[in-house]
Amino acid sequence: MKRLVILCLLCSMASVAMANDPNAPVPPLNLLLDFGNAALTEGPDINGNTWNNVVITSAGSVLANMVDDANNPTDVNLVLLTGSYATASGALTDPDPNLLGDMAIATVTGDYHAQLGSYGYGPTSFQLTGLDPDKKYVLSIYGGRLGNDANDVRITQFDVQGTVAQLQTTGPIGDPNGSFANGNDSTILVTDAVAPDVNGVIQVTFEAIEGGIGYLGAMKVEEVSKIMYVDFGNNALTVSPDLNGNTWNNATEASIADVNNPPVLMLVDDANNATDVNLVMVVAAYPTNSGALANPDPNLLGDLAVSTATGDYFLHYPGYPAPSFLLTGLDPNQAYVLRMYAGRDTAAERVTQYEVVGANTYIGTLQTSGEGLGVDTVNYANGNDSTILATDPITPNEDGEIQVSFSALVDIYGYLGAMKIVAF
Repeated sequence: MKRLVILCLLCSMASVAMANDPNAPVPPLNLLLDFGNAALTEGPDINGNTWNNVVITSAGSVLANMVDDANNPTDVNLVLLTGSYATASGALTDPDPNLLGDMAIATVTGDYHAQLGSYGYGPTSFQLTGLDPDKKYVLSIYGGRLGNDANDVRITQFDVQGTVAQLQTTGPIGDPNGSFANGNDSTILVTDAVAPDVNGVIQVTFEAIEGGIGYLGAMKVEEVSKIMYVDFGNNALTVSPDLNGNTWNNATEASIADVNNPPVLMLVDDANNATDVNLVMVVAAYPTNSGALANPDPNLLGDLAVSTATGDYFLHYPGYPAPSFLLTGLDPNQAYVLRMYAGRDTAAERVTQYEVVGANTYIGTLQTSGEGLGVDTVNYANGNDSTILATDPITPNEDGEIQVSFSALVDIYGYLGAMKIVAF
């Protein structure tokens, strides 16, 4: 909590500097949206952030010139394309900052917009207009509704500019000892970096895919400041730019001959601009390409679907310590989401665990192998060809570092093939 306050003070200081110096760099856009009309979130909140209250519910209505988290006016509008239903029934009224971070504001999580699919209504849609078409944005989305019992499961699907993801809002997913045991009190859906269209528009649509009602309680819109791609393995280098126009970094040196002089890879961003970020091996891995994905599908893996990136990997070999590396030279005042892919075609069930440690810690798992796992039942039937693990936003430690480790959780082999680093 203390760290959130510090970040907000820095944002406010940057806003003052910008106002006093017209040549000062403009801070990246950060918008906070509270959906619902039962309780308005008056700014600044306890973290020093300003919110936009989305109380409009009629099709065609507009919330114009929203403000950023530091209460600076912006050119961004929210245009409601369809009607929506605002209520507070069963909403989360006592959110935990340790679980929901800066979205843990009672008036924010305490109401929502609902898509009433079970009542015959279609999807709810709105547009964010006035965005910069030359930039990308990450959307963080919260929705939660207390279920009637443990069997009351509700899942909302979000379509953000054509990218689809789901969030379980209701069911036995909350703190079993708390008042919200059958509702979402801890999970935020974080999108990949999304580009507006040529007119600066991002469209968001949500609807229930299970349980009849979809929910949207809060949203954060953050401008991406940097994207970096890393291809792990030395069997096939990724030539840049790739088919999407992106530049990759090839992490080929996995061994550590001298612990005092480990391999260091100086990273460039997706546009081939130099950065201050380095990838430093801490614990060695084994590079290979056995059973790797040679023909990735962009419809399944998006911009990580580059054959030379998915076609080899770093391996956690049985009997050896978990491979680990540092990302250094990061900005402690920014957050980073790591999107990681790994796959190995074999019928044996294999699951890799990833631990990402900065000022906060994320632990997640990815099934890389198993009978019938692949979408491509002909060429990659038993390997992961469709799932990417996305971390929570990670803040670097005070030295600007994030450490990434991976290890076998199920079976004896762990994998890491490709990684996208999104800074915002």
